[in-house]
Amino acid sequence: VTLIMETELRVLDELNIDVGLYQNEFNKMLASENMDEIWSYIYEISDRACDRRQYANTTSNLEIGNNILEYINKNYNDPNLALKELAQIFDMSVSSLSKLFKEVTGINYYDYLCRIRMEQAKELLKDSKNDIGKVASEVGYENEYSFKRAFKRYEGIGPSDYIYKIAEDDSK
Repeated sequence: VTLIMETELRVLDELNIDVGLYQNEFNKMLASENMDEIWSYIYEISDRACDRRQYANTTSNLEIGNNILEYINKNYNDPNLALKELAQIFDMSVSSLSKLFKEVTGINYYDYLCRIRMEQAKELLKDSKNDIGKVASEVGYENEYSFKRAFKRYEGIGPSDYIYKIAEDDSK
């Protein structure tokens, strides 16, 4: 069963689908030892991969998706970077852009944008010269409160605790 799921996860990864959530869910199911539930989950993942394979990753979708990703990666620190703005830039409807983005990356736009911003924020927070408000604005948040809330949701701890943890780890 685990070998089948490992193969499924490799296929999903090749389809540019973030496999972390699927792996975690599968591990929980293994712990429960409910074989009917495990096989049902494997079937569901197979079905998802087959559906995705039918229409995703066409050359034009990949090209447009890569252009969108490139734009986001260059402009993630713009607090006004929203699906509506991207849709206008790429001459698409918001729903079409959202669907294409999910097809190409495997995650939704806002999760991707948050991931980029938080990874950059973590790097900036490692420098003790940067205060939280400055980091918030540098990664695209209009205010420190929104940044703190997003950081805690993404990392499980607030930015102040993260800074403390880094300092503690560095002193070891």
